[in-house]
Amino acid sequence: MTGRPHTVRAATMSDQGPLSVLLRASYGWMLLDRYNADTVAGVLPELATPDTGLINSRQYYVATDEQGNLIGAGGWSWGNPVTGDLEHGKAHIRQFATHPTNFGKGVASAILARVRQDAAAVKTLECRSTVSAQGFFARHGFKPCGEVLQRIAPHILMATIRMTRERTAH
Repeated sequence: MTGRPHTVRAATMSDQGPLSVLLRASYGWMLLDRYNADTVAGVLPELATPDTGLINSRQYYVATDEQGNLIGAGGWSWGNPVTGDLEHGKAHIRQFATHPTNFGKGVASAILARVRQDAAAVKTLECRSTVSAQGFFARHGFKPCGEVLQRIAPHILMATIRMTRERTAH
């Protein structure tokens, strides 16, 4: 492949509609690989809703193709996405997604590189990976710390994998 097929930029509130479409396509396709259809149907409305606080933080990024279409997204936050607690030296990977037609093309890797650049002072990055995305994060140096049942909707728990990546000295 020649040239860079996508660019990564900070998400804006005007990306909300396309982000919702991207999140629904990505999670709807990817989750069916490892979760039952009822679980996917139950969690998809919540997972496909862009986090406006994350967008406003300027720590949420989108990847666009040469035509400007959103093909990936992901970001980070200081606060724990479940509890809101701040933990010294730790940041949290948030809402990573790639459109199914762009899986394996480096889109999520480029977004993760942007996260690592912007969060360079962070000692530990943590994520709650879906079972489907665990391999991606492992390839990028994240280590599994155990399974966590995460409440996605009032009556739906979903198995996720808590993973961490420690900053390495340069």
